Parts: sequence; structure tokens; C-alpha cells
Amino acid sequence: MSSDFETYEQDFGTITADITNKIGRIPKISGEEKTQLVLNVDKQLEEVRELLEQMDLEVREIPVQSRAMYNSRLKSYKQEMEKLEKDFKRSRIAYSDEVRNELLGDDASSSESQDHPESGPGLHPRSDHPSHHHPGHLFQCARPLISPLPTYAHTHTSSPTPRTHIQPHTCD
Repeated sequence: MSSDFETYEQDFGTITADITNKIGRIPKISGEEKTQLVLNVDKQLEEVRELLEQMDLEVREIPVQSRAMYNSRLKSYKQEMEKLEKDFKRSRIAYSDEVRNELLGDDASSSESQDHPESGPGLHPRSDHPSHHHPGHLFQCARPLISPLPTYAHTHTSSPTPRTHIQPHTCD
């Protein structure tokens, strides 16, 4: 039984090393090659999930006196798998940002930073707030902008959905 587990371990090591290599390459390539690599890594991660399931089944068949050692190894492989999935997700997010920039044009993100070099993309100082207030005032005058509307009796039989009203905010 443990020989099957060890075979699965070897397969796990080979496939995860290949996945790690490919995950590192994803941000460095583009186009169809990148798309194919992402699909390939996704398929290999599924293979690793299946290997872990097989290893789990094998551990259950191992005599109790040896089982703890195999359970410990299996647990570390599962943790490695979680790390690979997180790394893959990060590489896909980087890939998504790249695609977004390609679709919007590189000047879309650079114009945001040129408008306000001290702020990051999409972050801009409030222009509607009086400049004579000290920065702490932004927090002092903050209040909820959404409040519930009064409930009215309905003549139809369906239950009313909760309603909210957005109130304009002014700092006094």
C-alpha cells in the first residue's frame, strides 16, 4: 500500500514542480501563449487534486501504527497545493490587470497617475471638500450616507423588499 502512496508522492513532486515553473512564466508572456499556459496550469492543478484524493484513500488503508507519518506528509502536500493555488490566482490577477490595460490602453492608467502623482490609480483627493479644513475634519463630518426609507403598507401579497435612500452629504 505505501508503495502506491510513494508513487503518488513522486507524481505530485513532478507535477507541482512543473506548475511552479509555469506559474512563474505566466506574467512574463502574453497573448495566446499565455492563455494556453493558464489553461494548462489549471488542468495540472486538477490532476494534483486528484492525486491528493488518491493519497488520502491510500492513507486510510495503511495500518494504524504507520498512518500518522503518512497523514503528516499528506497534510504538508495539501498545504503546498493551497500555496500553489494562491500563487496561480495571483499570477492570473496580474494577467487580468495586463489584459485590462491592453483593452483600456496604457495611457488610461498613466493619465490617472499624472493627474495626482501622490495618489495611486483610481485614488484622488476630494475636490468637493473645503481646503480650509484640517485633514481630521474629513473624519469628523463623516456620517452614514444610506438610511432606510419609511415602510408603507402594501396592498399586494408579496413581501416588500427593503428599500434604501441615498442622502446627499454636506459638511457643515
